[in-house]
Amino acid sequence: MTIVRILATVCALLFAALTAVVAAQPELALDLTLRWPATQHTGWLDITATVIRFAASQLPLIAVLPLTVVLLWRKRRRDSLLLLTSFAAVLVTSVAVKLAVARPRPLQGVSGFPAAADETSYPSTSVALCVIFWGLLAAFHRSLRLLAITFMALIGISRSYADDHWATDILGGYLIGASALATTLWIYHRKINDGRLASYADERAND
Repeated sequence: MTIVRILATVCALLFAALTAVVAAQPELALDLTLRWPATQHTGWLDITATVIRFAASQLPLIAVLPLTVVLLWRKRRRDSLLLLTSFAAVLVTSVAVKLAVARPRPLQGVSGFPAAADETSYPSTSVALCVIFWGLLAAFHRSLRLLAITFMALIGISRSYADDHWATDILGGYLIGASALATTLWIYHRKINDGRLASYADERAND
């Protein structure tokens, strides 16, 4: 799992560097250039973007507690703790950085989507939660990998399309999510190797 640990570290360092750039210069030419999805609006794309946002980023918030209960019911206490810890780490990090950077969102209203509840945009919490949730599902359920990859790819486009985030907000969300996902998987497999956790495959074989 050395590659996974390296990936977690690289993503964390890249996020720190990107955060420093955004904090120093909130308005980047790159973001203005990549804002074009917010100008490409049609009815069916609006509906698609709304569905993607719900399934990719809002569903994880709804599902995390039931999943934790299921893990506890199956006597996988450490797994449930790992799941909650990874979600909490992503959420707390995202909110803390948002408050510290205080980057304004793009001008909303032109797209026709309602304005976001909070006024700070960096990083995209929706993208980060999407990566950690669907990434974990993909890691343990091969049948969901294509769906998970699709959602993780489309959530960034949908956030830009809805004019909720700048491109670098979305990139920051991907970096947080990827770092948290890689860290969670590294810890999980390390505990399996140490004999403190039964692997998901072993549990299914014993069912």
